[in-house]
Amino acid sequence: MLTFLGVALLIYGSMHLYALGKVWMVLPRSFGLTLALTLAGVVLTLSPLMVWFLERQSWHRATVATARVSYTWMGYPFSFLLLGLTIEIK
Repeated sequence: MLTFLGVALLIYGSMHLYALGKVWMVLPRSFGLTLALTLAGVVLTLSPLMVWFLERQSWHRATVATARVSYTWMGYPFSFLLLGLTIEIK
């Protein structure tokens, strides 16, 4: 179980690193942007674990709200990764 979780977080975190790294390259660099992208990457990468934790605590409304944001967001880095790699391969 821990091996699966580690590999899944590594892959999902790498997708965030790729997507947010591309955003960082396009926008003007500043300490605030670096901090915001780092924080967003960590929080969004760990958000499926937050959903699991909230569900275990039986906090239904918080679980539903966090799950909607987390799982909707999950599609964006995946789509961005596929698009980005397709464009870079050309």
